[in-house]
Amino acid sequence: MRINKVHTYKRRALRKNSTKSESLLWKIVRSGKLGYKFRRQYSIGAYIVDFYCHELRLVVELDGYTHNDTAIIKQDNERQKRLEKLGYTVKRYTDEQVLGSAEAIYADLKRICGELEPASPHPNPLPKGEGE
Repeated sequence: MRINKVHTYKRRALRKNSTKSESLLWKIVRSGKLGYKFRRQYSIGAYIVDFYCHELRLVVELDGYTHNDTAIIKQDNERQKRLEKLGYTVKRYTDEQVLGSAEAIYADLKRICGELEPASPHPNPLPKGEGE
């Protein structure tokens, strides 16, 4: 089975079983108030990121209680470095931050979205009708 097919099933399961903080953050980013479209449980290469804005190349990750483990922290840091090396901006929040102050998270994301430049269109776009 190809990785894309595996990711499709895994992403679907992750969306169905969202944590409370993921559901709350999804309400914030999908409301449209940030001015950009976000996707949740999105595949970037071998990774599935929690939330992604294509226009800004912005990845938003939520760290739950499992992210307190030293090995998980190391994996998260390595993953973040790889994504940043590919040109993505990665912003991390803890579950406690989202559940404790959704307004502050919204304000922070609004600020970040304002600071980032939208990704340039591809220099060689596909002819109309292709790739849609």
